[in-house]
Amino acid sequence: FTYVYPDEDSFYALCWNDTKENIKYGKAKPFIYKFDWEGNLNQIYQLNQCISYFCVSDNQLYAIGIREDDLELCLFEGKLM
Repeated sequence: FTYVYPDEDSFYALCWNDTKENIKYGKAKPFIYKFDWEGNLNQIYQLNQCISYFCVSDNQLYAIGIREDDLELCLFEGKLM
C-alpha cells in the first residue's frame, strides 16, 4: 500500500498490484481497498486513472494524480459504489 486514508467507520488503502516499471510508464491502474477498523476487507475499487493521494467523503472519491499524456497534475472526482 502506498497511501492510506482513514474515516470514522473504515480506512482506505491505495494499492498498485503491479511492477514498478509498469507504474512508472503509466501501464498500471491502481486499486483502493476499503477495510473496517477490525482489518476486514469490505470492498476493492479499481480505478481508471493514476492517482497519488485521495480522500473519501460520503462515498465520494477526491484524488490528485498526474495525467499520463503530458505529466500535468490533475484533480479527479468520482463516486465509490
